[in-house]
Amino acid sequence: IVRAPNKLLYSPPLYAERVLEINCARGATRQIGPLLGTGEAKYACAAAAPNGRVYAAPLEARFCLEVDCEKHEVQEFGMDLGGYEKEKYSAIAAAPVGGKVYA
Repeated sequence: IVRAPNKLLYSPPLYAERVLEINCARGATRQIGPLLGTGEAKYACAAAAPNGRVYAAPLEARFCLEVDCEKHEVQEFGMDLGGYEKEKYSAIAAAPVGGKVYA
């Protein structure tokens, strides 16, 4: 779970189908974004980037994940990193300088 600049929390889907958005101030939760499928361990980590968005590196998903926190939208992006049976990344962090996120 990562805290975004909009003060909401975001949890990428590991076995869930969509990203979980948590509003602690209102005591509310909701799922956002497109259906990303069930079953496979898709995303296990996320980081808030300096651009105000949240990024998740794929554990067994094929693509990286971007959450636009202002628009409450989610999209997969980047090159196809291969099949669901192949574990890839289990950590991600925003760099202290340069505005980049690394997995």
